[in-house]
Formats: sequence, structure tokens, C-alpha cells
Amino acid sequence: MALETKVQKKINDKLTKKGWFVIRLAVTNVSGMPDLLALKKDHKPFFIEAKRTKGGVRSPLQKYYIKLLNKIGFIAMFANSWEVVEEKLKEEGYNG
Repeated sequence: MALETKVQKKINDKLTKKGWFVIRLAVTNVSGMPDLLALKKDHKPFFIEAKRTKGGVRSPLQKYYIKLLNKIGFIAMFANSWEVVEEKLKEEGYNG
């Protein structure tokens, strides 16, 4: 079972290698905000809430912010692996 910090690191490393600028949102003024913010020129801001591969709990606030961020035009998602993020990038038409 991968811990959330390991999932975060793998996603961060893979996105960085693909040219994204990734910020870990460790402490924000908003509880429930996703863990990572990935930015890349000509791409929508991409928020990722990393969860462990088994047993990761999605809080009501996290669900709320994922939904809100998507509604206002960003990409926001829960991810328990790099593969889930990679699939979302493909759905959005991004090659990396």
C-alpha cells in the first residue's frame, strides 16, 4: 500500500519530467484544497488530491473543492497513482 506522500512524489516527479511546474500546497488558508497544483503554458491549471492506493479517504471538503475547481474551469481530481493522472491528461488532450 503506497502512502499518500509516495503517491504525491511519483506524480510530482512524472509531471515535472513532462514540463509541468508543480507546487505542493502543503499549507493553505483553505482546508480541503488539493495537495498539488501543476502549471504549464497553454494548459489549464491542474489540481491533484493524492490518495493512498488502498484506504485513502476523501473528506467532504476535498470532494467539495475538487467539484468547485472543475466547475470554475480548472482540472481537479483525486489520484491514487501516476497512471490515473496520465489518463486524465490524455482525456484533456494533453500529451504530457
